[in-house]
Amino acid sequence: MEEHSEIDISVDVVVFGFDGNALKVLLIQQAPPTDSFPSEKLQMAVPGDLIYGKQSLDDSANRILKDCTALEGIYLKQFHTFSDPERVMGLKDQEWLRSFRANPERRVITVAYYALIKLDDYVPQPDPKSHASRAEWIDVYEIPLLAFDHNNIVTE
Repeated sequence: MEEHSEIDISVDVVVFGFDGNALKVLLIQQAPPTDSFPSEKLQMAVPGDLIYGKQSLDDSANRILKDCTALEGIYLKQFHTFSDPERVMGLKDQEWLRSFRANPERRVITVAYYALIKLDDYVPQPDPKSHASRAEWIDVYEIPLLAFDHNNIVTE
């Protein structure tokens, strides 16, 4: 009989912005967890984080979006749950997670949200205390390789 595993739950938020010509997605650059962490190992990602113990998923989605991008008051729609047991186990992801998480190898199930906004109405700016060093709009046809399984999340 298999044992129950310890599981973390996260929320990832995919924000699409339209400027009248192109559809873009809001991505964050991971912040270096330490001064000595190599900048070339930092990745782009959709805004996301673990939920807090007393927060609902919706409250977590709004907190994460505000912390990582300064965007508030946006209609968010839950659209999918991602539960692949290996979704945060890639070497590129584990290096970053190990530098600030107590249990970086713990399985993470994420509940994803999306939003569509008028790009000109919002100027993203991460909180300096968040795990995002910057936020920027990227054309949906120019999305780079993202952290974790975030390319799959955006595609979904």
